[in-house]
Amino acid sequence: MSDQVALGCKCGAVHGIAREVSRHNGTRGVCYCDDCQAYAHFLGGADLLDRWGGSDIYQMMPKRVSFDAGSKLRCVRLR
Repeated sequence: MSDQVALGCKCGAVHGIAREVSRHNGTRGVCYCDDCQAYAHFLGGADLLDRWGGSDIYQMMPKRVSFDAGSKLRCVRLR
């Protein structure tokens, strides 16, 4: 099994890779906060929320994530 996960957006403008992905190098959880739900709707990905409105999250160190294309990568402030 590979410990790398390809990252990208639907339009293909942003892509990269997450390395050393494992249960030992990150934390998985489900978040039900208003911000995570609003962000999913903002991105047009409400279908990614579970039936209770939860977002599946894998949290890892930034040093294990790199992007080789991403001129359209932006931040969003919800509150």
